[in-house]
Amino acid sequence: MNHEAERVLGIGVTYKVLWYETARGDKPAEEFVQGLDEDTQARFIVYVEMLGEHGPNLKRPYADIVRGKIRELRPRRARVLYFFAVGHRVILTNGVLKQRDDLDPKDIDLAESRMNDWLRRNGGGRR
Repeated sequence: MNHEAERVLGIGVTYKVLWYETARGDKPAEEFVQGLDEDTQARFIVYVEMLGEHGPNLKRPYADIVRGKIRELRPRRARVLYFFAVGHRVILTNGVLKQRDDLDPKDIDLAESRMNDWLRRNGGGRR
């Protein structure tokens, strides 16, 4: 999957969906998605398009609130965590394969840490 770091997906999209990028240039959520099977990747792309169109109004079964500002896209057993930033941006932070009903708190902590890092490096401001 070749995705630009920043782009608008589809016609009428009101949110820009971006991969979180570390200070070294790594994109952990993108790497996670690239490791998924083709069917789950295809479903993920559809969910991202819906997220771009509906923003915070996208609900279950496609997306859900996890904790605080952290939300999740829910393609099958894969989960991609994200948050909303000012300027109608959605930042995809990390992905996990669910092994049980609840997400591991460490994965949520990681998403929050990446959110705080992104906000610090990009001028702050959350939705």
